[in-house]
Amino acid sequence: GPIHRPDGERMWMMLNAVPISGADGDVEQVVFAGEDITELKERERTLERQRDELASLNHVNEVIRKINRTLVGATSRDEILATVCDQLANADPYVFAWIGKVNRHTDRIEPQAWGGGDESYLDGVDIAVDGSEVAQGPAGRAVGTGEVAVVQDVSTDEEFEPWREYAAEHGFRSVAAIPIVFEERLYGVIGVYSDRPNVFDERERAVLAELGSTIGHALNAIERKEALMGDSVIELELRSEEAARPL
Repeated sequence: GPIHRPDGERMWMMLNAVPISGADGDVEQVVFAGEDITELKERERTLERQRDELASLNHVNEVIRKINRTLVGATSRDEILATVCDQLANADPYVFAWIGKVNRHTDRIEPQAWGGGDESYLDGVDIAVDGSEVAQGPAGRAVGTGEVAVVQDVSTDEEFEPWREYAAEHGFRSVAAIPIVFEERLYGVIGVYSDRPNVFDERERAVLAELGSTIGHALNAIERKEALMGDSVIELELRSEEAARPL
């Protein structure tokens, strides 16, 4: 087991005991031999951690594949948003997910769909994109930077302070916000919550970023399809008094 050296450093030792018997067969002495196996234990712990991370990432990838298959057959924006939220919220280690759209008139992110957990959480949070304190949370940062923003532990992250107590009441320990972007156009942001800290490592963030792009592509496709199949026609008449000849 682990022991502590005089300098305070922890190390692992394996002790072997060899009995030495006398002429009458009784054990008279026991010789102990110690071996430093700290490096071996560290390798074992590293491999175990990598296995856990790989298992988690494989699970997330499977969820993304399910979402992608659903997006192919989606026929409306509402169907896309509901599908994404439900699939994410039911994928361990996630417990809650929502998608919001930026209202440029109010500089607030307004939730449009959610899945898992208690949706009443969204009634008590103010998510802004106006540069104020409540714009420094993961969703506000994701909108501002166009990149995935995470809070690995809501109990210690200083920028999450405005929502810390409220999130803890709902059992949330870590959060990720994923921008939904296609060809530099922001369609919205996804909020994903877990009841465990330190869930969103670098590899998982990369997978979620790709999901945001995929959803943006699907929403763009729905918009184009609705435009082509719409019944309304807009006719524009242009006039230029300075052009030498018609365009």
